[in-house]
Amino acid sequence: MFFLSPQMFLFFSIYLFFLLLIACVDSFFMFWSIIEFSTLIFIGLAYSSFKNSFSRLLVFFIIQSYSAFIILVFFCINFSFGFTFTILLKLSIFPFYFWYLSIIPFFPNFMLLFSRTFFKIPSIIIIYNFFYILNYNIFFVSRILTIFFGALAMIGRNDLRFILISSSVVNNSWFFFSQMVRLVVFLVYFLVYFLVLTTLMYYIRSNSATNFLSYCSTSQSKLIVFSLLTLSGLPPFPLFYSKILVVYLLIANMQYFFIPLLLLLISVLTLVGYLKHVFTILIYRYFNAFNLIIN
Repeated sequence: MFFLSPQMFLFFSIYLFFLLLIACVDSFFMFWSIIEFSTLIFIGLAYSSFKNSFSRLLVFFIIQSYSAFIILVFFCINFSFGFTFTILLKLSIFPFYFWYLSIIPFFPNFMLLFSRTFFKIPSIIIIYNFFYILNYNIFFVSRILTIFFGALAMIGRNDLRFILISSSVVNNSWFFFSQMVRLVVFLVYFLVYFLVLTTLMYYIRSNSATNFLSYCSTSQSKLIVFSLLTLSGLPPFPLFYSKILVVYLLIANMQYFFIPLLLLLISVLTLVGYLKHVFTILIYRYFNAFNLIIN
């Protein structure tokens, strides 16, 4: 994956230990305590790999700590509305995804990957175990709008790192839809997403360019095309089957088609966001090959 310094490896190992510890508790206060310890470990891991932009790391820590404290307060007073909105803030879901898009692009590559995968697991587990306190209608609308606005953000930018971060915002919603139907479905979806994202982040690590077009003429542009198509959920790529499984189980559990159909329709916009950049690579490579033949 990525080369880890001894300090980063130590922090990462402790963080994984806390993830395993979550599976052994059933009290909300124990969940909350472990998540806060995990956040502190994440900050320590990020600090050991940061070379600049410490102010953004501090903002990230403040938002995470503030939202965690408010979550605890609203849980104690059983205020479902406030609890739901604070969860949305902590997880950077609509309407609170802007802070995530403005801070995370400046994270080092390993922390960029880690914040979009393993860091989300504790919060997903706490939602899975204490879903009853959430306001379901607000949470559902927020997940749908997150996919919609995340797709719009992808369409409007040509920075590959920003595209991947917008994709992470979109996949937040799919994470929660998948864990809502089956925890094992979430694990399968998460594993496929993590492997594809790791491949892309490893490639970006060796290329300091930020503009998307700078990747089009490289020898590994085919790898980027494959990874973007996989993330898009286009058949027959692996993530497509995970999404189809989520939709099928939503239909089976809810007994009506409106919600899964709406989810699929909005996902078409996400597909447009990915295909825009895939076609950019293919057209760029075609004209380069055409010019070489002529010359």
